[in-house]
Amino acid sequence: MKPINIIAWDTATPCCTAALVRFDGSQIQTLAEFKSEFGVHSQILPPQLERLIQEADLEIKDLDLIAVGRGPGSFTGLRTGLALAKGLAFGTDRPVVGISTLEVMAVQILAMTRNGETLAAPVIDAHHREVFVALYQKPTESTLPLINIMNPRPLAPTDLIKVLDPALSSQKIILAGSTLPLIQTTTADPWPENLILWPEPLPPSAPILAHLAARLFITNPEKASTLNPPIPLYIRDPQIRKLEL
Repeated sequence: MKPINIIAWDTATPCCTAALVRFDGSQIQTLAEFKSEFGVHSQILPPQLERLIQEADLEIKDLDLIAVGRGPGSFTGLRTGLALAKGLAFGTDRPVVGISTLEVMAVQILAMTRNGETLAAPVIDAHHREVFVALYQKPTESTLPLINIMNPRPLAPTDLIKVLDPALSSQKIILAGSTLPLIQTTTADPWPENLILWPEPLPPSAPILAHLAARLFITNPEKASTLNPPIPLYIRDPQIRKLEL
């Protein structure tokens, strides 16, 4: 197949990640990448995307696909990333594919282990002392797509072990994300032996996001955007307070 150029970004977490990659159907090459936990996504992302394209010695017309993380996560961050994706898609007449941020993180987690029986539980800060969590398993015949064992949901960290307990009785679970301090300080002992808490923060990987989107696009180029739209994955309603007048 002809190699395709994909620009991808995720703004669902405090870490803004973006990458420009080239995919030939079997291998993915990262041409340029950006990652930052500082600044406002709406201010730093547009100029960084322009820089990525220039750094790869490409022009906007050379892009074949746009990929964007659709959360769950920060409502403000999601709106920023998705609006930019839709605007770029409209301006370039290129397809745009939305991918779950938790699924991207699950691919990263499962890449850390060779044990096909290990499950991935990615977590994202849901604010209000809760986390968004889902559960994924690697399929036996290929690395993509993952098997969704538990749909994304918001949970208090104290409820994590109870919810994951049925799977823990027979399988190991790697829990990873950006909310580890909250989980460690609010979860009571004893910690289950089969639940492995990844020691380092795990921001979503833009190259993996691009890879997932490219696979979907190659499999069904006509309907990839329709089946995987760039719309936010809202697990709960935004927290809106009434203004007392």
